Amino acid sequence: MKKERISRLVVSIITWLMALVSIAPFYIVITNSLKTQKGIFINITGLPFGEYFSPENYIKALDKLDALQLIGNPFFNSLMLTIVSVTVVIVLSSMAAWMLVRVKSPLSTFLFFLHLQRLC
Repeated sequence: MKKERISRLVVSIITWLMALVSIAPFYIVITNSLKTQKGIFINITGLPFGEYFSPENYIKALDKLDALQLIGNPFFNSLMLTIVSVTVVIVLSSMAAWMLVRVKSPLSTFLFFLHLQRLC
């Protein structure tokens, strides 16, 4: 009982450390994009406050891209692609699930348990 509790604690600590290592680069990029250059050199991991806070990087990027003309079409294309692909996946998965559950054969049983194994 005690060994199981310790092993769960170790697994939990390792999982949290892996999550932190995965999220840290995103945090650094986002916080540094809102700082002045001097603010980045003073404190790389700190939050942008006071004189070091500068949203000008985003304003310059939007001005250079002429964002009002570019946001519409790519956003619409991405939205349509997402809707169509999710719909196709749901329909095909539903049909496959119905066949796997309703048709009793060695192949369907094998495929059903193969998919169940992936969930674990």
